[in-house]
Formats: sequence, structure tokens, C-alpha cells
Amino acid sequence: MLHNREVIIDALRALGEHPEVAGMAQTTVVLAGRAAALLTNHAPGLAATQDCDVVAWPAGFSNSGRIEQCAQSIAGKLGLSPGWFNSDCYQSARWKLPADFQDRWEHVGRFGPMDIYCISRLDFIAMKFLATRDRDMADLRQLNPTAEERAWFEKRLDEIEAQHPREKFTIAIARARLKDLNESDE
Repeated sequence: MLHNREVIIDALRALGEHPEVAGMAQTTVVLAGRAAALLTNHAPGLAATQDCDVVAWPAGFSNSGRIEQCAQSIAGKLGLSPGWFNSDCYQSARWKLPADFQDRWEHVGRFGPMDIYCISRLDFIAMKFLATRDRDMADLRQLNPTAEERAWFEKRLDEIEAQHPREKFTIAIARARLKDLNESDE
């Protein structure tokens, strides 16, 4: 279990030192989800997570699968689940991020050849609004987005809806969550 920033940093350090990973060319890795929030301290008190969700690799980077295999190979030694470092959410999460999310990446550190970045608090909030699990609404309540953050998301939601018309159901849930949080603020 990735309980806090220190545990995640130790796991990333061990992954970066893995002999196969250490010999790779430098690359950028962008994390999202609870691990990103814990690494950047954007959500103090947020519950632990099972994994680090990779949402961006450089275009044409061919070693992503190999890095994930190396992460699996050291998981037991670190007391983590085999999938603790994965890009399982890569396709499903990417559409939920505003097009300019890379402008807000936050650098966490370099671990071997991996420059690890995390999505911003704004983008984490956006992803939580657009997620459809009950725990994401609980996370949103704990994050307690400010009126300015909610207004930013509302504007972005219109852009996301225009870009992804097939996601009407998810966007409707996000609008309902936004309304619920706005009303609870009144």
C-alpha cells in the first residue's frame, strides 16, 4: 500500500535504480490519481492508494511496458501490489484531462532515467469530477475545491463536452457533482 509521499518516493527510487531501468534513456513520466495528490501534497489526509497511475509517456517511447515489468519484479520486496506502477488508466483518463494539462505538471524528482511529474491540483480535481465512482465524490468533498477551482472546472467542462460528445453520461455526472458542491457551499 502506498500510504504517503515517503513510501511512494522510496518505491520510485527503487524502480529508478533497477538495473534495467537505470540503463534506459531519460524519459518523462506523468502520474495522476491519489499517488500524484500524495506526492504533491495537494490533498492532505487523502486515503492511501494501491498504485501510481501513469497518464503520460513521451510520444514514441517504447520502454513503458518494460518499466512496468521492472516495477512488478520489485513489488514483493517493497511490500507493494504487483501493479503498483501502471498505465492501466492511460486511455480512460487522458480524455478527462484538459488539453493544456501539461502546462501545469509539477516536477517531483528524477529517479534513475525517469523524470517524474504529477498532474496539478486543478487537473486532479477535474479527474475526480469526471470519475463515476462513489469514492471519487468522497475524495472531492475532502479536497474541498474552492469557488475559483470549481469555476475553472466548469469552464473546462464545457470544453471537454465539446471535444468528447460521446461522454454525455459522465459529463452529466460531473455537472451534478459540481452543482452539489456549489450548493453545499451556499
